[in-house]
Amino acid sequence: MLLVIDLGNTNITFGVCNDNEVTAQWRLTTGQNRTIDEMGMNLVWLLENGGFKAGDIHDVVISSVVPKLLYPLTRAVNNYFRVEPIVVTKELELGLKLIVPATKELGSDRLVNCAAAYKLYGGPVIVIDYGTATTYDVIDGDGEFITGITAPGVKISADALFEKAALLGAVELAMPRSILATNTAESLQCGILFGCIGETEYIVSRLKRELSMPSAVVAATGGLCRVIASGTEGVFDHVVPALTLEGLRLIYNMNPRIK
Repeated sequence: MLLVIDLGNTNITFGVCNDNEVTAQWRLTTGQNRTIDEMGMNLVWLLENGGFKAGDIHDVVISSVVPKLLYPLTRAVNNYFRVEPIVVTKELELGLKLIVPATKELGSDRLVNCAAAYKLYGGPVIVIDYGTATTYDVIDGDGEFITGITAPGVKISADALFEKAALLGAVELAMPRSILATNTAESLQCGILFGCIGETEYIVSRLKRELSMPSAVVAATGGLCRVIASGTEGVFDHVVPALTLEGLRLIYNMNPRIK
C-alpha cells in the first residue's frame, strides 16, 4: 500500500491508499520538536490501530511546508517502514504548467491541491484551502497556474482575537444557527465564521470576474472546509477535506519512474 503524508504547520495528516483512493487517514499535531523515533512510532501505532502493518507499506510520498521537520520525518519513514520516501517538488510531474514566477515560492501543499483539483475536475478551477492560512489558487483550462491569494487562517484569526481580548473566551468554531447572535459565544462564531464566508464569497466572485472565468469550478479543502460550506450556498462545487492526500496519490500515479 501507499502511505501519503502532508506535513503542515499545524498538523501532520497521513493516509493509506490503494490504486484508486485514500482508504484511511489520521492526523497528528505537528509539534516542532518531535524526534525521529516519536514520528516513526506514532505513525506505526496509528496504522496498526487502524488494522494496517508497517510491512504493508511499499512506498511513501510526502508534501512538506515545514523544512525543520522534513528530515526527521523522512528518517522516521526510512527507519520504521524501510522505505526511502518521495518528497514532492516542482521537478515531479504534476500535470500543471508552472510558468508564473510566483510558483517558485508556492508551498508543496498548494501545488498538490492544484494538481489534484485539475486532475479531478479540469479547469478553470479555484482551489481554496482552509488551513493554517486560507489560500485561494487558480488553474486555467490549460492547467496553467494563474494566481494565488493568501489570507490569515480562520483558527489563527480566532486565536489572535481570544489572546488579545481579555474578556473574550475561546469558543468552538461551529456554525451558529443565525447571524442574529444572542450571546457572546454566538457573537464570536458569527464574526469569525460569517466573516470568513464573506471573504470567500467576495474573493471567488472577484477572481471569476477579473479573470473572465464565470464557470470556474470551486473546490474547498482543509480542516474547516465543511464548517464553512455549511454556512454558504452556491460557492463550492466540491468540498473535499482530504484533497491533499488524494493529490499525493494522484501525483504518485503520474510519476511511474518513481514507483
